[in-house]
Amino acid sequence: MRGTFLAPLSILLSILALPAKAQNSEMGPSAERNPSWAVKVLDVPEVSKLFLVEPNFYRSPQPTEDGFNALVIRKGLRTAVNLRASHSDDALTRGLGLRLFDFKMHAWHIEREDVVGALRTLRSETRTGPTLLHCTLGADRTGLVAALYRMIYKGWSKEDALEEMEHGGFGFHDIWINIPRFIHELDMGELKRDVALP
Repeated sequence: MRGTFLAPLSILLSILALPAKAQNSEMGPSAERNPSWAVKVLDVPEVSKLFLVEPNFYRSPQPTEDGFNALVIRKGLRTAVNLRASHSDDALTRGLGLRLFDFKMHAWHIEREDVVGALRTLRSETRTGPTLLHCTLGADRTGLVAALYRMIYKGWSKEDALEEMEHGGFGFHDIWINIPRFIHELDMGELKRDVALP
């Protein structure tokens, strides 16, 4: 009887441990970080896991009201691109004069039109000033769009973009196998035509 109880308990404990393992995509302290990857921004402690992808392009989890204020004051933030499906930044940014864009994505189901819209917006907005891309945790949806940005506008290979997305210290959850699959299955020529700016 005791053995039959322990087996289901060990299975349950394994299942409960999955999310912790899935979130463990950050590099360990002794691992060397690829110098071409996004750089951690340390002077805005109000925004956790804030990274500079390239000049004028920041990525992070959902900022608080204090976080948005700090980004405007310290980084001159002008635009926020939100990938959350059921959240708007309006209330958190009231009075800051930010340009806000919403592309309502779900980590488990990515719509091509949202990806294209987010990429086009990032490209145009980063040309005019500091822009933040975020979702809830700044890991999965944000990771996808940042990886595609690298590929479309910076000429990165799929492999290099996936490596940064999954191991760059952003907390990518490997349970979302559909996200790397989305990248692997992309027709890059078609996507480049879709996101081309006038």
